[in-house]
Amino acid sequence: MKNFGGVLSVFLLAFVACQHRQALPQPELVQESTERSRKTGAWAFVEIDTQFFPQTERAYWHWWFNGCSVNPEKLRHEVPVREGFDTVRVVNRRTKRDTLILICDLRQDSTYEIQYNTCCDDFYLFSHSRNGPNSGQQVHFEVKKSKGKKQWLGCIGNTAIQIGSGSSNLLTHDRTHSPMYSNRFKLYVTPYVPADLDTTLYTLVDSRDGRELGGFSPQGDYRAAGINFTFLHADRVRLVYDVKKGAYTLEKMKPEGK
Repeated sequence: MKNFGGVLSVFLLAFVACQHRQALPQPELVQESTERSRKTGAWAFVEIDTQFFPQTERAYWHWWFNGCSVNPEKLRHEVPVREGFDTVRVVNRRTKRDTLILICDLRQDSTYEIQYNTCCDDFYLFSHSRNGPNSGQQVHFEVKKSKGKKQWLGCIGNTAIQIGSGSSNLLTHDRTHSPMYSNRFKLYVTPYVPADLDTTLYTLVDSRDGRELGGFSPQGDYRAAGINFTFLHADRVRLVYDVKKGAYTLEKMKPEGK
C-alpha cells in the first residue's frame, strides 16, 4: 500500500522507466521531490474503452503512464505504479495541443479505463470502482509566506473557496464536476479578485456547505502554473502554495477516519 509521504513540487516531471519506455522529450512543470526506484514491482491495468471511444478517434491519442506507453491500438495495458503520485503524459496528434501532463494516484492491481468525451474532443480517465457523491475526494489548500492583507482562493477548476485561518480550507471535488468537461482538474491558488455576482464561469463557494458566494476572476499566471489532477479513488490531497518561491507542492492526506 502506498504511504502518504509522497510530495510533488512544480518544476520538472521525472518519469519512471519501464520495459516499453519511449524516447520522449523531457516534460516541464512537475518534479517528484524524492527519488524512486526505477522499477517498484507494483503494477496496474489501463483499458481503452471501445463502446464510447471509436477507433477513428483513438488513433490520434497516445498516453504514457509513468513513462510506460499506452497505445490505443492495444486495448489493455500493464503500467507501473509509483509509491507516491503517478504521472500521465498525453499527446493528441490531430489537435496538436501542447503535451498534457496530469497527476493521479494509481493503486496496485486496480484497473482504469480511458473513455472518449465527445463534448470537448477529450478523454476521461476512470477507475473501474468509481466513487459516488460525497466520496471524500477533497483538496486542502494552504498558503505559505504571504505578506500583507491579500486574500487567497483555493481552486479546483472553475470553483474556489476562500483560504483563511478560521475555515477548513477544504474543497470537495464533486461540487466542481461537470460531464461536459474532462474529469481532470487544474488545482491552483489565486489572489481573490471579485467578479460579477451572476457569473457562471468562475464560482466562489462556502467551504462548509457549498453555498455560492459570487464570482471571481482568476489570475492567469497562477492558474497556468497549477497542477492537473484526476481523482480516481477517495483521493484527499493537500496543495500548498509558497508565495515567495511561486511554487506549488502537492501532498497526500490520509483518508477520512484514519
